[in-house]
Amino acid sequence: MARKDSAKGATALGIIVRHLFTTFNAFNFTIGACIAAVGEYKDLLYLVVIFANTLIGIIQDIRSKRIVDKLSLLTAPTVSVMRNNTVQHIRPEELTQDDRFCLKRGNQVCADATVKSGCITVNEALLTGEAVPIEKHIGDALLSGSFVTAGLCEATADKVGEDCYAAGIARQAKKSKKNDSMILASLNKIVRFTGLFIIPLGAVLFYESYIAGGVALASSVTTTAAALLGLLPKGLVLLTSVSLAVGVIRLGKRNALVQELFGIEALARVDVLCMDKTGTLTNGELEFDGFIPLEDASNRDELTALFCHAFGEDGSPVLDALKRQFPDAPKTLPQTVTPFSSERAWSAVEYGGGSLYMGAAERLMNVIPESIRKAEQGGAHVLVFACSKHGCCETLPDDLIPLYAVCLRDAIRPEAAEVLRYFEKQDVRLMIFSGDSVSTTSAIANRAGLSGKAVDAGSLVCDADYDAAVLQCSAFGRVLPEQKLALVKALQRQGHTVGMLGDGVNDVLAIRQADCGIAMASGCDAARRVARLVLMGNSFSALPKVVSEGRRVVNNIRRVASFFLTKTCFSFLLSLICALTGMQYPFEPLQLSIYSILFEALPALILTFRPNATRISGDIVKDAIRRALPYSIAITAGVMLIRFASVGLAGFETASTWTAFAWMCCIGAVLVARVVLERRAI
Repeated sequence: MARKDSAKGATALGIIVRHLFTTFNAFNFTIGACIAAVGEYKDLLYLVVIFANTLIGIIQDIRSKRIVDKLSLLTAPTVSVMRNNTVQHIRPEELTQDDRFCLKRGNQVCADATVKSGCITVNEALLTGEAVPIEKHIGDALLSGSFVTAGLCEATADKVGEDCYAAGIARQAKKSKKNDSMILASLNKIVRFTGLFIIPLGAVLFYESYIAGGVALASSVTTTAAALLGLLPKGLVLLTSVSLAVGVIRLGKRNALVQELFGIEALARVDVLCMDKTGTLTNGELEFDGFIPLEDASNRDELTALFCHAFGEDGSPVLDALKRQFPDAPKTLPQTVTPFSSERAWSAVEYGGGSLYMGAAERLMNVIPESIRKAEQGGAHVLVFACSKHGCCETLPDDLIPLYAVCLRDAIRPEAAEVLRYFEKQDVRLMIFSGDSVSTTSAIANRAGLSGKAVDAGSLVCDADYDAAVLQCSAFGRVLPEQKLALVKALQRQGHTVGMLGDGVNDVLAIRQADCGIAMASGCDAARRVARLVLMGNSFSALPKVVSEGRRVVNNIRRVASFFLTKTCFSFLLSLICALTGMQYPFEPLQLSIYSILFEALPALILTFRPNATRISGDIVKDAIRRALPYSIAITAGVMLIRFASVGLAGFETASTWTAFAWMCCIGAVLVARVVLERRAI
């Protein structure tokens, strides 16, 4: 069976080759060649199953590759670079070291660089998880992958391509990762186990039938082929591929792109879901959360509106949040403004009655009141508004009077609380990772409805620290990309199946390591490429339906897997008995194909679409084998009794073969009836 590794970095030809040339296909096509060589073409019906399974895997992998490639093209930026005293627009990969390029609001920094002129504000949330914008002046370093939120500058590229900071993280994520699908691993074990017996059993059965028994060549080949084909779980392989492919299509209608078929299984098994705060739990914006009065300022609404609209389309998250709260701009706007500076930690506007300042409390106040400290400890961004009778200048005036403060909070996605409640009801533990402070991270977690302790990831040093922290805490602040990876590994060491939801470069390593990595479509290209699942609608409100669909698919595979493994088990037992006793194998390939259609394919097709959202645990294939063994033993024992009872009767071979076939069908019907009548998935 083909390994369902990510096809996201492969070519279409590579995907086709990987799915065609597998051990499973080699066994089946070799047996088919032998059947065709003796002219028994009616017994080649089983090859339809093999071709269908291979085709489904190829189509799904190529489909996923094309969609992700289109996403990459849609988000691919261009760079305005100065060459030969002219501005040229080039692709980021064409940028070379020491190129001088321009950056303005909305641009993504595509190389590690140094600011040479101008001043910009950048958001490094995709890299560090820190949502607070950072001002960059001449001489300051810029990291590739960050976004310009305000200002204009020229910068010189220091590191480009694979040498960039963001590329270094993405490069670590490209390291080979073992496919951890339990269904795939179990099916491959069955194929490898039966593969050990196929050649020696085939040789012994053919020798005893054709050479020792003198049976005709065509009959010897077909009965030997029937024995060997029964060993291979063709129907289960096809059912798994079809069920997962249908699940992929249904999830696609819910704006979720599954990039690996077996990613659905991983999603169904998740018992811990880790989330990056910025861009996933929150939408990356700030929202107004109220005033803190400091003096009598009855006109604070008018003053705030005047201030935030004075800067025009500044692009600052703070001013944007205030504009949303106070959308009506005053008729007369201030003509003199002093933009925000991270060094000053304040900005100002000048109007007829003096000037109005907005900035950090520690800069605009001599004594910070308890009301502001309490708000900051609760995770709020607090900005003080103060007035002066004098005009704006580069230093704060002596007559500055604090009037009031505004509280801003990270805007949590509207659907966040409902989604978190769903996972808690489903016994899925939730964790939040953030580059923000512990108090901010904890406050956002509480607002979203997630309880539990919070910890500063900077205090975690060794594996033992991480192991203890994931047992006790649900929110982690000041988390670096490498620490997100370490936290996911700590959860996996404790036996958890981990899902990781993120959108930035700082999430890539953790998404790659997680059992089920989930990325936002609006996130960085590296995150989308390593994820097993991409939320196309950029909202994790789809996750509950996605998880339910994944569980339905895998639970129903578990429900019907015993149908298929019953044939594998009794074929193995009968082949072993025939090899030891010299008896000819009792069935022909056509009979096994009829049995497969009536008691495997049709009931499985009906049952596989039943709703079932129970979380998956345990080994599906091992459970199915345990359920199948009693029925396999019953079929084997009945067939042997029929064979011995028919010895000496006229038309012995034909009569015993079709009587044995009838017995096999009766036991198969009993198994199907039992599974159909069950009220829950096993």
